[in-house]
Amino acid sequence: MLEQRAWAFRHPLRQLGNLPFEIYDKLEAKRASVDTLRDLDVKEIGALISNMKQGPAIKAEARQLPLLLVDVSAQPITRTVLRVSLTLTAAFDWVDRHHGGMEPFWVWVRDCH
Repeated sequence: MLEQRAWAFRHPLRQLGNLPFEIYDKLEAKRASVDTLRDLDVKEIGALISNMKQGPAIKAEARQLPLLLVDVSAQPITRTVLRVSLTLTAAFDWVDRHHGGMEPFWVWVRDCH
């Protein structure tokens, strides 16, 4: 949060900053999550914020925020060793202006015992 200045009480789309600030304020007031915006069509988004013109732009920004689909398979090798295979699939629109040449992700594996 500190590095990106992405505060928990602000809408995640503010990180992209391509839209007027009033649009982000409306999204925050409606508590519209990025997942919800990805699922709605542009007309529904426009109706949600009472601004039909901005529906396509909001939908495009929602698709640009990083989203990974994770497929996990675990296989016991011994009583204390577990083989974990991950398949990570990028499910977002890559934009060089926002993502640059790469987008780093951390994968944490933790033993709960």
